[in-house]
Amino acid sequence: MPDQIIISREDAMTLLAWQKLLTMHPEKRKGIVAEILIESDKADDEIEDAHVDGQEYNHDIVDYLRSGLLNVTNEFIEEDLKELYHHEIGIEGEPLLYEPCPCCGYRTVEESGAYDVCPNCYWEDDGNEDPAKYSSVNHLTLQQGRDNYKEMGASDPAYIDIVNKHPNKYLKA
Repeated sequence: MPDQIIISREDAMTLLAWQKLLTMHPEKRKGIVAEILIESDKADDEIEDAHVDGQEYNHDIVDYLRSGLLNVTNEFIEEDLKELYHHEIGIEGEPLLYEPCPCCGYRTVEESGAYDVCPNCYWEDDGNEDPAKYSSVNHLTLQQGRDNYKEMGASDPAYIDIVNKHPNKYLKA
């Protein structure tokens, strides 16, 4: 048996997404299905009537979870797969290279200035790169967000419990 199995990045993301789906809390699943339906412009009554536990949403949920792994480092995925399968798994292929977050500097912003929220520090990228300018969407200046990130790992103290806690998850710019 080889010491390490090499698989494509696509296969690795799919494996990890299915594993996350299989162990997902029902409330999290419900939230993801609601988000998927909202993004597909379904009406509120359709969302309320959706049978979120049904298998008809499994592939959509896996696609949703995979999309959250597009810019994640191979090392992060390899660590998760090793923990799940107790075997060294190498990955062929590279993550998508997103734009750097103006607050923490990690490559987590799909499109600069498009109000993406950085999962690493929870800064909402409003396109402002002036550290002294007040950001109305973030309710503080970029410099305050950077200082908060250096001090506590989040752009704002309110987000400490929900930001990324894995230092090698995203590429640094």
